[in-house]
Amino acid sequence: MENKFKAAIDKIVSSKKRGDNIFYFSSEEYNNKIQKIKELKIGTLKKTVTNKSLIRKYDVVSIEGKEKLIKPIVDNESNVLYYVTVDELFEVIHAAHLSVGHGGRNRMMAVLKTKYCNVTTEAVMAYLGLCSNCQVKQSNPKRGLVTKPILHSAFNSRAQITYPNV
Repeated sequence: MENKFKAAIDKIVSSKKRGDNIFYFSSEEYNNKIQKIKELKIGTLKKTVTNKSLIRKYDVVSIEGKEKLIKPIVDNESNVLYYVTVDELFEVIHAAHLSVGHGGRNRMMAVLKTKYCNVTTEAVMAYLGLCSNCQVKQSNPKRGLVTKPILHSAFNSRAQITYPNV
């Protein structure tokens, strides 16, 4: 399942235009962004317009000796939103999917939006298309209204008539 998911994500990534607005990072791009942000914070790189936009978009935090790319924290926010590489995307989506009990797109996105900022609906839908339990669940016919009325031979065979007191 993981290999099929990675193939689907690679197809999505290749269909996207390359530019400044990319949701999916390879490990190399991720590490390059971390290095560039660190250099900009220290002051070794010149602050150009593109570099200033990088500082507004990204920040770096060190957790247990490992540096992670995060969305900059605004004063009133307490949540730290992480960026995920393409390699980590399957594990993140899989964990969220299991935590919501094979829930659908909306439930998964609600959980993912609290921790990650670059997991898209496209990636979630690619995962859901590969989950065998969810495919079985969707293939069951839904119970709806009865299309044919229930006819019985005793229907309306009894009646009670009451006369008013005269």
